[in-house]
Amino acid sequence: MKLNQEVKAGNTVTLDDKKVGILTSSIQIEDEYIGLAYVRTKAGGEGLKVTIGEAIGELIAVPFLSHEYYKP
Repeated sequence: MKLNQEVKAGNTVTLDDKKVGILTSSIQIEDEYIGLAYVRTKAGGEGLKVTIGEAIGELIAVPFLSHEYYKP
């Protein structure tokens, strides 16, 4: 996710005051902050705006990561 400020790993990701995930890591690259988080699929996907403490994050697609869903 893109972040508007530095956030430490371990913080809760919320949407409408409900916990939807947890931030697992973050880094500053030049003048941008990027984070990785586990976010519930049902919460939404790319473009979703979430809060992490006082920070605001926007979910983005992770390059080179793909997965398939289980099909019974």
